[in-house]
Amino acid sequence: YIGGTVDFTLEAGRESSDMTSNVHSVADDAPFDALRALGAESGAADRAVRAALAEAGASPGDPVLAIGHSGGGVIAAGLAADPELNVVAGVNLGGPVASAPIPPGVPFLSLEHAEDLVPATGGSGGPDGRAPDMLVISRDVLDPGSDGDELLPAHSLTRYQETGDLL
Repeated sequence: YIGGTVDFTLEAGRESSDMTSNVHSVADDAPFDALRALGAESGAADRAVRAALAEAGASPGDPVLAIGHSGGGVIAAGLAADPELNVVAGVNLGGPVASAPIPPGVPFLSLEHAEDLVPATGGSGGPDGRAPDMLVISRDVLDPGSDGDELLPAHSLTRYQETGDLL
């Protein structure tokens, strides 16, 4: 499991799951990827997840089920697209993965709430539409006239867990 954004500032710091990492991760799947500065091949969160896999003793060929929420969903999609990893399936909970280049044969489930802005920041799909084996399930989660006490209430992990429970 790969958690979502922890630090919402736009300046890279000690926290790997920050907004700069999100920008790198989404840019990696987008046509404007070539515009990034030289040497910026991936976001810090992606590098941290790969380091954690190595530290845990994961070997090439070991099956991986990549699951992530928000920015972690983008990283899960990136792992699924990596031909050097044996990602057997992936799950995204509210991450912006529409243009992720997940290869055929890798089943990928993307849960997206209709009122959640975050999945829309990934665009509307790659040049040929979404990945061929990506199943997108979307549902409304907010009650009409909800008071809006939370920031991005449809994006909360708790609401995505409720959607998962329904599945």
